[in-house]
Amino acid sequence: MILEINLQKCANCGACSEICPLNKNRLNYYINIPDAIFKKNGICMQCSPAPCVDSCPSGALHKIDGIIVIDEKKCNLCGICQDVCNYNALFIRYDKDKWSMEKCSLCEGDPLCVKVCPSGALTFKLA
Repeated sequence: MILEINLQKCANCGACSEICPLNKNRLNYYINIPDAIFKKNGICMQCSPAPCVDSCPSGALHKIDGIIVIDEKKCNLCGICQDVCNYNALFIRYDKDKWSMEKCSLCEGDPLCVKVCPSGALTFKLA
């Protein structure tokens, strides 16, 4: 599964960023789609094979139905997955008195960003 972005259609309206659960604290992790694509910043491509999954020493990263997920109970926050990710899609966040590794989960296969995109620039496809 992959999130595709058509930059010609993107109006840079920010609707996807506003609805994104990763922005629950208004950290604006996805500042805007064109920057995210050109800088390879923050959008998980659900790689196969996935260097982050293969390199995780604690086994915290794994795939469920083609989507890479993080088992917070197993993650030791070593950052190896961050180092090997070509898309800077993994990040450590401090929220509610705890640290955690996070990434886009494609909303478990039903991405909210795709639903709210007014221009149809975002599509969700099986790879």
